[in-house]
Amino acid sequence: MKLANKFGLPKIMTTCTETFGFSRAMAIAAMVFIALFTLLVGFLFIHSAPPNTIVITSGPEGSIFHTNAVKYARILARNGVTLKILTSQGSLENLKRLGNPSCRVDIGFVQGGVTNGVNTSKLVSLGSVFYEPILVFYHGTTTIDLLSELGGKRLAIGSAGSGTHALALNLLAANGIEPGGTTELLDLEGEAAATALMDGKVDAVFLMGDSASTQVMRKLVRTSGIQMLDFTQADGYTRRIGYLHKLELPKGCLDFGKNLPPHDVQLIGPTVELIARPDLHPALSYLLLDAAREVHGNATLFHRRGEFPVASEHEFQLSADARRYFRSEEHTSE
Repeated sequence: MKLANKFGLPKIMTTCTETFGFSRAMAIAAMVFIALFTLLVGFLFIHSAPPNTIVITSGPEGSIFHTNAVKYARILARNGVTLKILTSQGSLENLKRLGNPSCRVDIGFVQGGVTNGVNTSKLVSLGSVFYEPILVFYHGTTTIDLLSELGGKRLAIGSAGSGTHALALNLLAANGIEPGGTTELLDLEGEAAATALMDGKVDAVFLMGDSASTQVMRKLVRTSGIQMLDFTQADGYTRRIGYLHKLELPKGCLDFGKNLPPHDVQLIGPTVELIARPDLHPALSYLLLDAAREVHGNATLFHRRGEFPVASEHEFQLSADARRYFRSEEHTSE
């Protein structure tokens, strides 16, 4: 009673009974209802607000995936959202983390073609954000035209868990090169793979942005005695393997003075999608897509200005929030 008197509840009940003709019991019931309603509104408001911290699974430190995650974090910070970056081995590990409810991640970069054997039914895409070519560097002065010519050699194909590893195995299998055969397949990636190639410990390396940095790739391009494979069968690969795209590295684009590469190089590669769990808050989806547009919207060696992010669906269904975002962007540009 002392607490009730402190908040003036007897006066409120007296006002209700005198003004509205309520009985004492009705007045108490009305006040209880109002109190419960106020608590419910407060609860819904708190729980409907977007969280101010989310987690992205990226790639190894220094990789293109990790570099992009850092850029996203800076942009989201301007809007009061903290993006925690969790390093990984690459696309496949990112996908497994997202599909594991016990793993505390919200979003991640995943390249096309790594979903075999992984349950993706409870994941959604916020759209494709960039192309990711696979680069194959090899020793020798004699030009190699076909991947099949690497049979019987020592190949660094990226660590297990990376998209590089998964795609390299698929491409080699299409050329009759399987694990356990005469070809030695080594789980080396990034700097370690490049060093092994320059030291002559491997004959060729497969590199992609989920596990290697642009600095590593540029170093190999500039190293004497090391060549980049020109995928002369690029059209055939893209028609046989649906998630691959034909890309081109223009002559001289890496170093005009030294004319590197010395000729146009045909490449192949999938797109990378920003994958999320379906319960990601709509406000965060929009902020992430705004960040993606800022990071990936400019022209690069492999895509035109404004080409990414794009609402394309491959192995993942586009989220409802992403659909609304891209529709609103279309209306804005009209």
